[in-house]
Amino acid sequence: MKLFLLVPISLLQICCSVQSFSLAISTARSPDTMKIQDRLKPDTTIKCVYSDIKDIQNKNMKRSNDPEYIIAYWSIRGLAAPLRMMLAAAKVNHWVVMYDVSETPTGGWNKAAYETDKAWLKKEYNPFMNLPFLVDCRKKEKRIDNNKIQDSNIDTNDRKKQHDDHDDRVIAQTNAIFTYLGRKLNMMGNSVEEESRCEELLCEIMDLRNVMVGFAYKSNVDECEQDAIQLLQTCNRHLEKFEAHLQQKTGKPGYLVGERLSAPDFHLYEMLDQLDGLCRTFESVSKGWRLSFPHLVTFQGKFRSLEDNQDYFGRNSPALPYNNPYARFGSDPETLGKYKRGQNAPWRAQASVEVTHVVKRSTTTAFALGNKRKHYS
Repeated sequence: MKLFLLVPISLLQICCSVQSFSLAISTARSPDTMKIQDRLKPDTTIKCVYSDIKDIQNKNMKRSNDPEYIIAYWSIRGLAAPLRMMLAAAKVNHWVVMYDVSETPTGGWNKAAYETDKAWLKKEYNPFMNLPFLVDCRKKEKRIDNNKIQDSNIDTNDRKKQHDDHDDRVIAQTNAIFTYLGRKLNMMGNSVEEESRCEELLCEIMDLRNVMVGFAYKSNVDECEQDAIQLLQTCNRHLEKFEAHLQQKTGKPGYLVGERLSAPDFHLYEMLDQLDGLCRTFESVSKGWRLSFPHLVTFQGKFRSLEDNQDYFGRNSPALPYNNPYARFGSDPETLGKYKRGQNAPWRAQASVEVTHVVKRSTTTAFALGNKRKHYS
């Protein structure tokens, strides 16, 4: 027996009209009232969600999958890999946003997705816009000054157009992001001295990276093997400083500062890993750097094995190249050589992917969820 629900046509028309009107309103929201996460149009978004097992078992608890942070960069490892590691270690909800660099029919390179987002971000949020950039999506913090509550994110001397419906902040420039996240995630040491040492290390590691980037993006592929010899010699001068620092340092091995993770740990690990890739690729430097720097070898191994880092290293996703496709080294993640136009690139255009990590509450308290930023005297 079939039952038919009879609804007057006029009523259906009214309902459809109302629904269409509501949809038009929702899709016509002004950019000024939208969060950055809703406006970004990258080629790939990986949504990393961290849920406590007790919260998951409690079916009545409402959980938010919104990001606390968004870290954006090209769809390569590059400068963003250690920043992605930091957020994974802190176990905070975050999005990894990636922009592709792809071939054009005329022989150039297409960066349209990033250029589109950069235009409005630069105009509305940050004139220093560059990759990587970080979006802090959390509520604005308040600070007490002269018995008045003030918004720490508003410059009263230069009030630009405010996005009143949300609190997004955009930070550009790599070391600025390292120190910003380091402070927010409690990864910048436990004292003024340790914080200063973190900053010193970040600057020195950036010097090491710049040497490697200069090598990778040279145009002469035929000289790559020979240039690798000079590169390793130059890198060794930086590694000597890190080795001496670790030799003098007391406390647990595996950390550059103190006895827990700090921002420079992540960046130095990434650079050592790329150096290993260089030495595997070119016979001229196959002996590598390891024999001369035992403390760095210990640091690298300890860092890799830390429980806090297993979410990042255990991700099942396409391997990313070190560098963009026009680099002569590290632009093909399989060979670590030069990317060939038209080759398969599974790391591009992955659209939106959500990855949920189940954690015990005790593992989330070491950093962002359990510690507030200390104010040193």
